[in-house]
Amino acid sequence: MRAKGGLPRRSSWNPDPRREGLQRPAARYNGHVNAPQEAAARRLQLALDLFRTGEELMRQRLRREHPDLSPIVIERRLAEWLRERPGAEFGDAPGTPLPWPRSRR
Repeated sequence: MRAKGGLPRRSSWNPDPRREGLQRPAARYNGHVNAPQEAAARRLQLALDLFRTGEELMRQRLRREHPDLSPIVIERRLAEWLRERPGAEFGDAPGTPLPWPRSRR
């Protein structure tokens, strides 16, 4: 856009780093370095939340199926379920179970 007299209009852009949204390249880069770590932290938090939810659902199921059991026995059965995992004795993944730790060749 041209101002009166045919000269180009000056831009309102100001390279002052104190203005909002403008940072030195190193500061901008360092802000993005933590992004993968923050995403990993969110995924870990989500996995832990899902675990706690599954644990609470199993606890409720045990209470519903065995209303006569005490809370201590319910917790004991929940702990047994977590150790045994009927139907997933060798883990949740398909394949052949391997000894752990793996032997070094």
